[in-house]
Amino acid sequence: MMRLILLIALSQAQPRDSVVYLLSPASDFQVTTGKSGVFGFLGDEHTIRARAFSGRIVYHPDSVAAARVEITVRADSLEALTPPSCVPAAVRAILEARAA
Repeated sequence: MMRLILLIALSQAQPRDSVVYLLSPASDFQVTTGKSGVFGFLGDEHTIRARAFSGRIVYHPDSVAAARVEITVRADSLEALTPPSCVPAAVRAILEARAA
């Protein structure tokens, strides 16, 4: 009888609420690209920084697979940190023309 009561109590337990963590504006958000695949030898590696972004992490204690990360980046805040010497001259000319 005791076993039946315990099983009923466990089956009626309420799921725990999710926990939301907000990304701090003081955080640093950088992405480093790689090169792979069939044409990987043609690619370059770059590091890009987002100066304006917001986001949150939603964690579900009872279902880690349901957790998610949401990040929104303002496109005009992106900055390439790749040294200019690593960027081909033709690409640099295009980027400089767009910035003007």
